This record gives sequence, structure tokens and C-alpha cells, in this order.
Amino acid sequence: MKMQHSTLQLDEAALLHNFSVVKSYAPQSNVLSMIKSNAYGHGMLWAANILKASDGFGVALLSDALILRKAGIKQKIVLLRGVYTAEELNAAIECNIDIVVHDLEQVKLIQAAKPATLNIWLKVNTGMNRLGFHPNDVEAIYAILKNYSVILLTHFSCADEVENPLTQDQMAIFNRININTEKSLAHSAGILGWKESHADWVRPGLMLYGVSPFSNTTGLDFELKPVMTWQSVLIALRQQKAGDAIGYNRMYICPEDMLVGVVGVGYGLGYPRHAKNGTPILINGIETEVVGRVSMDMLMVNLKNIKNPKIGDTVTLWGNGLPIEKVAENTATSAYELLCNAPLGSA
Repeated sequence: MKMQHSTLQLDEAALLHNFSVVKSYAPQSNVLSMIKSNAYGHGMLWAANILKASDGFGVALLSDALILRKAGIKQKIVLLRGVYTAEELNAAIECNIDIVVHDLEQVKLIQAAKPATLNIWLKVNTGMNRLGFHPNDVEAIYAILKNYSVILLTHFSCADEVENPLTQDQMAIFNRININTEKSLAHSAGILGWKESHADWVRPGLMLYGVSPFSNTTGLDFELKPVMTWQSVLIALRQQKAGDAIGYNRMYICPEDMLVGVVGVGYGLGYPRHAKNGTPILINGIETEVVGRVSMDMLMVNLKNIKNPKIGDTVTLWGNGLPIEKVAENTATSAYELLCNAPLGSA
């Protein structure tokens, strides 16, 4: 019997549905869909071709922006880290790629090149303290760049913590800047949790792929649908005795005589090595748990509650029927990282 040990299913209808949820939350805002990091592991070109209603796309790398243009993507493309050399600036200008400007050296590049036209997203550091100009300096920087098309943006650091006052502080700092131009503040957490942050442009990422940015919730709580479903199969069944240790480091000791299944996927394909005993997993649509240390190419599951399991049975690692957020809670990581590490295609 030939078995495909790992398959990644992507749901086009779910992605379109999640985009409609974005629009329902921010109906007056333009949408810059985040497809950086290969669309959070879903495939950049796949996502861009489906999200045709987007007003633009956000990527981190110039190479990704150029791939999108070569593939015929006509919408606005925003290079989120901007450019760092004259060659990169020329390539962005030639392909009509918007650039984020967050550093004085980037301003100097533009001054030296003197392009006839350029679309700029001027980044303000309101508390993230990663990229962006100090709010006190933004008006002076804008005065240098005002002959170009400029959109003002900032990035929230704690918007996924709905009780944290820093988001309100960041909005207040941003709104004190006296520049009459389009503005962008909200990523997924801002869209869902902070209506006053929607402004002219919203920048959904995680929620597009059906995942909640807030702890102790899933995308289902916001009527989002999982786009990615990752599945594997049972490749072995083992009857173990009470007291038997399962896998490396004796991480799980069988509390009773029990049937254990071996699944044909492990951390080498992107499943988190640090998944705890009890991490949820589905066998034929029935929830059970991971037991023992995840191996490079295999992991073990408790089959006590699974009726008549057999080799080749479908195992859902996350996706339809099992929100990825629940897996992330048990793996010392986040849904962001799980999505980005999942293998596109089959193995």
C-alpha cells in the first residue's frame, strides 16, 4: 500500500471568506493584504491570485515584490522593510513598487536619486521600537519627501492584548502628527479589536489565514475559517504496557496498557518538536493527544479513544476540525511560526 505521509490542503473559499470578514470590520478602509513570508506559509502567488479584491499586498523582500510583478500582479505592492541600495531603489521604481521609509539613510538614497515619481509609506515609531522615525522628527522628514506620494503608517506592539493601554497611547501619539495624508495603523489585532485604528488602510495578515491574533481564542470566534489543513497518516500501531516509556527521553510513561499510534510526520517537516504530552491531534476526525517527544520524522499518539484504528488512517495535525491556535498553546510557540514552518505541497 502506497501512502502519502504528509499533505497540506489550502482552502481558496476560506481565504476569500476571511477577506470578506476583514471588509466587514473595516468597510471604509483600503486593504493591504499581508503575503510576506510566502503568505504565512500558504504560498505567496497562490494567495495573491485569489485575493484579487485587495487594494495592495505587503511583502518583506524586494525579490518577492519582483516575483509578484513578473507574475502579472497589478495591485499596489508595498516593500515593508524598504530599500537599502541605489540598485534596490531603481528596481522598485522601475516596477512601481511602494517602499516603506523608516531610516534617514533611506531618505538620503531618495534625495540622491531624485526619482520623478515614488510611492512612499513613511513609518512612525510610536512604541514598537523596531523601525520608524521618532514622532518628533516625522514632520521634518515628510517635508523632504512631500513631493512624492506619502502614506503615514505605524505598527502596534500590543494590540493583541486588549486590556493593554499601550495601543491607545500609540494611537494618540500617531494622531498628534500634523500631516494631511493617508494613514495606516491596524494589522489583524487592530482590525478586530480596535475599530478606531482602521483609518485609510488596514493591513490584515494572520486573520486572512483564519487564525485569531488574541490568546485564548480561535479564528472561529471571529467567524474566520482555517485556510490551511495539514494532515498525515498512521504508519504503525503499538500495544504498550503500563509503565512503558514512549519515545526519546522517556517523556511519556504509559499510565495503563494502551494502544499507541505512530504518525508519519515530525519536526523535520515542520511539526513543533516541543509539543507537550496532551497536544491535541485528530485521528479520523476524533480528537486525541500527542504522547512522547516528537521525533524528526514521526510522532506518537494515544489511540485509547479511537475506534478500530488502522495503518493509513487520516491524522489532522491542524486545520479543519482542529484550530491551529489550540496546537500552538501546547508547543511553546505561536500560530504564526507553525504556519510559516508547515511544508507546502506533499512529502
